[in-house]
Amino acid sequence: MLGLHNFLTDAPATQARVERHAASRRRAIVAAAAADAANAAAATIPSVNGRAQLRESEEMQRLNKVWARQENLRVKAGMEDAKIYGGVKYERKATGPFMGKLVSQGTILNIDGEDFVEYRVLTKPSFF
Repeated sequence: MLGLHNFLTDAPATQARVERHAASRRRAIVAAAAADAANAAAATIPSVNGRAQLRESEEMQRLNKVWARQENLRVKAGMEDAKIYGGVKYERKATGPFMGKLVSQGTILNIDGEDFVEYRVLTKPSFF
């Protein structure tokens, strides 16, 4: 009977001890998670008084402007990628010496034994 009495009187103390340990573990887990989050944030943003974040923001704005200009040119060029005049098809070239211009398919000419490539470039008149 003495053993049962000790068990009954020690049960609340044991329960309190278990609850204290559980609370301590929870606090340790929360503290470790907060420390990990702080370390991760510090590692990803090496800022000195917010200068790095500002520089990243400015860089993103600049890249967005460049992308918008390129997209605008691409859409505009898509509307006028090719024209046909006099049976000759002129296509807007994306690369090379005629980049951005409406150019016909190259034709090989032989003049005085030398080979040349003739391109026709379609432009609007400009007056200086």
